[in-house]
Amino acid sequence: MSFLEVRNLSYKYFYGALAVSDVSFTAKKGQVLTLLGKSESGKTSLLKCIAGIRKPACGEILLDGETIPKEGKKKNVGMIFENGMFFENRTVDYNLLYPLRIRKFEKADSEEKVRFVLDKFRLRGSEGNKVRNLTAAERIKLALARADLRETQILLCDDILKICNQDDRENLFCSLWEFLTEKAEKSIVIYATKEKNEALKNNGETVLMNYGTVMQQGSASDIAAKPLSIYAVDYFHKNVEIVNATIKPIENQIFIILDGEKILLEKKKLLSDIYIDKEVKVWKNEKGEISLFDSGSEKMIYFN
Repeated sequence: MSFLEVRNLSYKYFYGALAVSDVSFTAKKGQVLTLLGKSESGKTSLLKCIAGIRKPACGEILLDGETIPKEGKKKNVGMIFENGMFFENRTVDYNLLYPLRIRKFEKADSEEKVRFVLDKFRLRGSEGNKVRNLTAAERIKLALARADLRETQILLCDDILKICNQDDRENLFCSLWEFLTEKAEKSIVIYATKEKNEALKNNGETVLMNYGTVMQQGSASDIAAKPLSIYAVDYFHKNVEIVNATIKPIENQIFIILDGEKILLEKKKLLSDIYIDKEVKVWKNEKGEISLFDSGSEKMIYFN
């Protein structure tokens, strides 16, 4: 089974700030990997580094254990961009045929392939329309149709549903996900999104990002159940209340005072004794279980 490995990857903006900082993860063929994070979390920059559009400051990208070239044109990678990257004043037909012509497909073969994807993505009748006149839903279908024309080792999908309103997004996600899971049978597929509900529908891996760093990796349901940072808590849980408390020792145990109640904790579950007699952040989940987080880094130090 093919796999992609990203090792300690960093990418800097031209003015020196880190857009991606020491990111490591793996993705494999057969399932879609979700990159989850808010705007400016580094998802797009990371995808562009994998595609070869941006040159990393450091780190490695490996395919099946071998370093892959940094220039996108030298490796078989496809990317569906957030804005589509279409020829806006050209027709749907032109936007589908042009990439095939560049790759030297015969005219008859190209036209047959285009007819197939027009039918598959229900764009028949729109082939003569200019892209700038398409609806958001039609633009997304066009992006998927164009991606379907190419067989790739790696397919990267930036948040193409971002242009939709929430209702349309939920409807179109089903079609998008069907397409991505189909592609994952032959390619390594990475999908970037800010929507937690889309990640939760994925049975594969999710990489949760914030300000260019990986906060947590695992299934989205596992991250939601066992968040390792306040960022993860806030991302997956509504009406989150985080309060401050001080960890106090009592014989061979520790405790905190929460809402006037003394709550005993297991000392062996505390990451380090250095947190005793220090103020930490506390989150009580829907089951009443207590998690403690470092006040500075906001990373988990005690999980019940």
